[in-house]
Amino acid sequence: MDAHIKLAYDAIEYYLENKSYLRDFDEKFKKNSNGIRIEVKIKGRLKGISGSIFPTRKNLGLDIVHEAVNAGFFDLKFNPIKKENLKDLEIKVFEYFDVEKLRFIEDFKDYDGIMLSFMEENYYVYRKDFASDIKMLEKALEISNVDSWDNFSIDKFRMKIHK
Repeated sequence: MDAHIKLAYDAIEYYLENKSYLRDFDEKFKKNSNGIRIEVKIKGRLKGISGSIFPTRKNLGLDIVHEAVNAGFFDLKFNPIKKENLKDLEIKVFEYFDVEKLRFIEDFKDYDGIMLSFMEENYYVYRKDFASDIKMLEKALEISNVDSWDNFSIDKFRMKIHK
């Protein structure tokens, strides 16, 4: 099991048992600070998503722990994880780095995706899913329902998906 996935799973299990956040984790997670987004599913069904392309805590480990707990217990669109669900958890950890504002689509280059922010919502679109940068941008604009006069921002990023 990937170390990032194990830490997210351990954080959820620890929170379930102790109602507090896991504080003890591998030192390698304390040396880095990247954006983290956690996706939790149970038997293929989405259970929760939490995180940001930007680092929000002191180190990578704290971001993984807190976002895993948020996805598992505080995403209000879903019921919290129960002890009997632990064995069926499917966790993905999206690790984001090299985040920059995207001013022109021609500046996209070899990045992995974009996040369009509009009205306090974030819309993620990944380059691998599209034939061109323009098609990716068009999809982001479509799903966010943004018009040219709206106030929105777009960030580009590189990422690694831990499964």
